[in-house]
Amino acid sequence: MLLPRICKLIGRILLFPVSFVCFCVQFGHFVIPFLDFHKQAGEAGIFLSRTYDFSDEASVTLLVAVLVLIAFSKRKNETALTTTARLHAFYWAAVITWLSTGLYFIIINFFELIDAPSRWLDFFFQISNLFVAYNVFIPIIIFFPIFGYFRRRALKGLPLKQLYLLPYPYLNLAGKYATIIFMGIGMVTGLFFASNNNYHVLLTFFPLAIALWLCSKEPNETPELFKLRLQAAQLSLFIHYIAFVLVYWLVYGWDYADALGSSVVASQLIFLVVFYWMRYKATNGVPQTDTV
Repeated sequence: MLLPRICKLIGRILLFPVSFVCFCVQFGHFVIPFLDFHKQAGEAGIFLSRTYDFSDEASVTLLVAVLVLIAFSKRKNETALTTTARLHAFYWAAVITWLSTGLYFIIINFFELIDAPSRWLDFFFQISNLFVAYNVFIPIIIFFPIFGYFRRRALKGLPLKQLYLLPYPYLNLAGKYATIIFMGIGMVTGLFFASNNNYHVLLTFFPLAIALWLCSKEPNETPELFKLRLQAAQLSLFIHYIAFVLVYWLVYGWDYADALGSSVVASQLIFLVVFYWMRYKATNGVPQTDTV
């Protein structure tokens, strides 16, 4: 199931003003007056210097909502080819995000391992902070050009590019068991987000293990199962954005920093849950409902 076409129109109308406001708040450190509950007397204007307010939460929530409205809504002439192109685009965007996350953790530890010059480290850590803070936007931003490309190919009658899945069983089992082990370590000992340990070393391998699992074939991989992958990718991204907005409003302080760290692997974990749930329903004859 996709959102009505009117949602896409609303999203397109609001995209530029919301993006501008979000940019001002995030990078210009401005606040929106009616969301600032600690304004100093005598200050006026559309934007004020940041003190403590809800401008950050409101601007990011609006931007996420606008992008979701555009990406998950029907087009004017929605066809089966358009729907298929959208599913493939969401899956490609998800895979690119998963792989870039794994690459990010490799690079961040590589710079520390080689004892890079301080100016390099400072620059890279600034980039890495932006990556962690805004990682949630990567899949939906990547989605738009990929969807446009696939849609043009579909309209021309050209086949869509299929993603190559890694062979089963060795890579699938390696990724699966490594993911379960890392998750177990994190839940039992709290290593991932404790302040006095080298959790980032473990996380270097954690997203890679998940990506290995997600990008490898399942036993008896069939075209029907691959279609479930596509549907699961779309639905899991939609759920991820809803969860992100809730966390953005409900978690503060150092817990929020931990939540941001978790968000870089959240979409992978949500995909696993959604994919295997959909696979279970299909295997056991439970009627399938349309995804978002």
